[in-house]
Amino acid sequence: MAINALMKIQLNKRYSGEKLTFEVLKSEYGIFAVRGPGGIPNSLSAALHKYNK
Repeated sequence: MAINALMKIQLNKRYSGEKLTFEVLKSEYGIFAVRGPGGIPNSLSAALHKYNK
């Protein structure tokens, strides 16, 4: 099986594991797995912007 395309990803920001635990991501934002780059729910996006201020 040949690799036809590659994607390079880069870490932009690391958030504290104390505030955004996996349990919080599951219960409040409906995230159960991270399988690759993709969109995030609007509610999580707003929460991340709040943490950046």
